[in-house]
Amino acid sequence: RMEMGVTKVPFSFKVKGIKENALLETYHGAYISVNYVVKVTVERGVMKRGLMKELEFIVEVPHRKKGLDVPEKVDFAISPQTIDNVKSSAVGKIPAFEIEGTLHRKNCLINMPITGEVTVKLSETDISSIDLQLVRVESVSKALGGSSGDVSKGEMAKEATEIESLQMAAGDVVRGLTIPIYLVLPRVYTCPSLKTATFQVEFELSLQVVFEDGYMVTETFPISLHRTQ
Repeated sequence: RMEMGVTKVPFSFKVKGIKENALLETYHGAYISVNYVVKVTVERGVMKRGLMKELEFIVEVPHRKKGLDVPEKVDFAISPQTIDNVKSSAVGKIPAFEIEGTLHRKNCLINMPITGEVTVKLSETDISSIDLQLVRVESVSKALGGSSGDVSKGEMAKEATEIESLQMAAGDVVRGLTIPIYLVLPRVYTCPSLKTATFQVEFELSLQVVFEDGYMVTETFPISLHRTQ
């Protein structure tokens, strides 16, 4: 029983993974979410309705992993000859363009921005915009959804959704001009790349170049996110 007035009850607890599983970070996805909630209930007697309050708290789990001190740089070049899903006979009908760039690292640190650069070397058609999208790729075991999938065989249903989009350029781009990439990762909507027996969360960057005639070129770069100590 508590007296009238303000009563503070200190508490503490350890957050652990379920059974033998590792502790997962807080993550708010489209199809997968990892949430941690504190729930407090106050019983006020037979004739009074009890009080209840829930509050989510954020869990971040740093790990030590070798090799993260050395950035895995990615150089890329986009032209009509490098486009997928285009017949070789149709390549000559596409207006000539040449776009080069660099991602400073594909093994990205989650608390640091993603950086790089893009340069339009050549384009016969005016450019409308250049955008960079951060995409999450969530996979869930088909067996969890009630289908005939087998968890032990790793059969996954995969879905990709956009997290955020950065417009790097609007309008025709000066040829030879270096355009910087600087993308800050949003909290809780991203997490260290995750893979378990029943679900996994991966990330990729999608560079989209839209030309004035409506033609769009997309280049996708798989990336891995990490949180270090």
